[in-house]
Amino acid sequence: MPAADRLRIMTYNVKALSVDAQAAAQVVRDADPDVLGMQEPPRGPVGAARLRRFAADVGMQPVVTGHGARTTALLVADPCARAVEAAAAGRLPLLGRRELNALPIPRGCERA
Repeated sequence: MPAADRLRIMTYNVKALSVDAQAAAQVVRDADPDVLGMQEPPRGPVGAARLRRFAADVGMQPVVTGHGARTTALLVADPCARAVEAAAAGRLPLLGRRELNALPIPRGCERA
């Protein structure tokens, strides 16, 4: 399968970026994912700014920021982010508990 047809997905527990945000950013840059699921992202007003800064540092954009005590943020690589921003908002079920606000990634969004 050609590289352009592959979607690289990564998951990473960043522990609210409280230990070493620069080291976490380097791990993500080295992995070069198209989609990053961040467990325990920074929360609250300051946390949202930290998440946006982290996303920019790794060349990604947050499309799901999460909320509450147990949460996951979703970041996508910039080539996909532009397509995601243009898409209509959707909702994903979370095992019957709550719904997660999300944006669908349109078909054809591939690595640059």
